[in-house]
Amino acid sequence: MKSEINIINILWYVMPFTEENLQEISSNKTCDVYQIYGQHSAYGKDALLYIGHAQDTNFETWCSSNLANQEIFGALCVPQTIRIGMVSAALPEAEIATFNDTKKEIFATWETNIKIAYQILLAAHSPCMNKQQYGNLDTIPLAENYIVLNRKDYGSLMPEISTLYPF
Repeated sequence: MKSEINIINILWYVMPFTEENLQEISSNKTCDVYQIYGQHSAYGKDALLYIGHAQDTNFETWCSSNLANQEIFGALCVPQTIRIGMVSAALPEAEIATFNDTKKEIFATWETNIKIAYQILLAAHSPCMNKQQYGNLDTIPLAENYIVLNRKDYGSLMPEISTLYPF
């Protein structure tokens, strides 16, 4: 049985969905995960359209290939705001000393937390434009328990999501 609980904190900030803001996000490299909200013909105003993470694909590359020409949204959606999430992990005190020894381990844990948080957010919320990535927590190979805590301006996401309970 899994006994340790890993906590992943995400601090969310909202800004208008404009080309200038997307360029600023890309240049500052401050985006770990993001949510895009807007008007959808079936889901209405201020609907959660998309959840993404800027890890495997550079956020700037993703924006230029998908958002500039609106290919990902098509005629159904009009993106209006973007929420930028910065991921951090709450480490047990015993692990802090060992993680301070090597930045490589810190970075590896941070990258893993981004991927896990992204998968948990997708499984819990199923945004309308993430159809190809839909899944459930059974498809996430988790060796441990996780709690994702959404803080600040997290939009329509649940404030807390846990792998301890199926949804």
